[in-house]
Amino acid sequence: MDFLGLRFNFRKSSVLDTYSRDPDIRLRADALIVKGNTAKQFLEASYPLENIPALGALKEHIQMGGLGDTSLLNFLMAITSDGITPTLPIIALSHSSKEQDQTSTKGFQIVGMALFNKDLKLAGFLNIQESQSYLWIVNHLKKQTITVTVPQGNGNASLHMIKMNSKIIPFIQDHTIKYDIVLSGEGIIRENNTNLDLTQSKNLALLEHVLEKGEKQALHTIEKVQEQYGTDIFGFDETIHQKYPSEWKALKKNWAKQFQKAQVAVHANLTIRRVGLTGPSLQLKKNEIIK
Repeated sequence: MDFLGLRFNFRKSSVLDTYSRDPDIRLRADALIVKGNTAKQFLEASYPLENIPALGALKEHIQMGGLGDTSLLNFLMAITSDGITPTLPIIALSHSSKEQDQTSTKGFQIVGMALFNKDLKLAGFLNIQESQSYLWIVNHLKKQTITVTVPQGNGNASLHMIKMNSKIIPFIQDHTIKYDIVLSGEGIIRENNTNLDLTQSKNLALLEHVLEKGEKQALHTIEKVQEQYGTDIFGFDETIHQKYPSEWKALKKNWAKQFQKAQVAVHANLTIRRVGLTGPSLQLKKNEIIK
């Protein structure tokens, strides 16, 4: 498997011309950003679980919930779009000092996502939680575990989602661009430290309602990108282009500002498919269980 390790600031956008022109470069190669170091330093870093360290980076991205599809081709396709701007995962090198021999061992980890503008200049960063929200919004998240506090059950619960989808619905009203983002997911309960008996339908519905409040993180991510970076990484432009082709001809000329002014609402619809072998936690006494 091929990898391209890129520094986190492109001095010139023309540096990528070679990657799209040279037939020896595979466009399906996986690309990522090495933050604060060079690609050479990343390739020299150790990763205990893999003989080839770069494979560890790909597996970390997949474990984070992404599709592992961080290809150079997708990056180049975003560059040619009228509105959408590209993103790449960020790798950061770490050091763990050993006091006995005064040596330092390098490792690395995925720490988020790098955002670029249309000039291929670095616009900003998203942390891990924001990156997962971004991947969910653009329908590139295939799994995620959500843990929430459930006040009604005096504890917390975790839902491991394995079926995740999103839908971006645009509409223009009174010359204002608005979006409804619908996030959906299905999963199984991995942990239930509440007093709720999840074999009871009313308790299951209550937990689903609490889990759906995770939509706040997705809305926070969108608003952060709008206010701080002003770069459309979500593909909002394409949805407008498809639904309002005539209006898009005028909007695309100044899409960055239009994107910043767009009004966004996020809705979540999560379904618990299985709760495990037991309804309530086995640690509870009968009089502590909420039926």
